[in-house]
Amino acid sequence: MLGDILRYRVLPLLIAFALVFLFIFVLVRLASSGTDIEEERQRAIALAQEIYAQRKEEGVDFSKGPCLSENLMDGWVADIAHSPRQALDDLPENQCQNYRSGRAFRLVELDPDGNVIRAQ
Repeated sequence: MLGDILRYRVLPLLIAFALVFLFIFVLVRLASSGTDIEEERQRAIALAQEIYAQRKEEGVDFSKGPCLSENLMDGWVADIAHSPRQALDDLPENQCQNYRSGRAFRLVELDPDGNVIRAQ
């Protein structure tokens, strides 16, 4: 009798509660993930521009479009390129190797004046 009550009444309620909780948890994560990505993107841009300013003070020549940072943030690099893009921007020695090799999957690209071209 008690086993039947647990099996047919309590267990289905526990399973239903767990499924509802899981569903709500997934919805909340999906809803907040877009915000998290945009915040990360904005942090990466700010950091890239900060590094750009430091390197500019050091007298770095940005005209050839060098890699600005191989490890800007976890999974991110910062690169200098021209807008519109020039052939020298596609030379391997002027690109971030971590991005080319797939070790980094996100990129902040600034022009030689430090303006954002793209961040993705």
